Amino acid sequence: QIMIVQAIIFSVFPVVMYLIGKELHSRAFGIAFGLLISLRGLNAILSATWIDLASPKMMTTDFPTAIGISLFLLFAVKWMKDSSKIHFSVLAGGALGLSMMLRTHVLFLAIAFIFFFSIVRLNIKRNIRLIVLFAFIFGMLTATTPWDLRNLRSNNTPMFYLYYSRIQTILEERYKSNESSL
Repeated sequence: QIMIVQAIIFSVFPVVMYLIGKELHSRAFGIAFGLLISLRGLNAILSATWIDLASPKMMTTDFPTAIGISLFLLFAVKWMKDSSKIHFSVLAGGALGLSMMLRTHVLFLAIAFIFFFSIVRLNIKRNIRLIVLFAFIFGMLTATTPWDLRNLRSNNTPMFYLYYSRIQTILEERYKSNESSL
């Protein structure tokens, strides 16, 4: 029963993809885009008995992350169409922040977005570019800070500790002092 409720909630994914297609091209493109995503989900559910494939009826982070990334893309496209609406930048940052809470690797999407943003939107003034960048980061921090504060109170590791610990482990392995050879 939980899986059925989850699949019903995840049915918002084709709707968001429709909105992205509509923003990028036309209503017909959006309908086709949403329909293809719906068929992909239906095929994943039906073929789950034959092959090991992530589907909306499985308890994984794949589909919630995909929904978060598609919301990020929707808000980013809306902002790119009308750069005077800074609230879309905040919403894009919030959607990306929530997606990062599911999978921290989505952080690289944020870096790619900032790079793409600086290339595509070079024609806007530097002050506005900085305001939008800060609005984007504000949205990300608004989504992730409550969870990080909760982790600090509970003595749990921070959300991005995975990256810090890997870098620390590599540095310790490569540059550890070998006192026995001295």
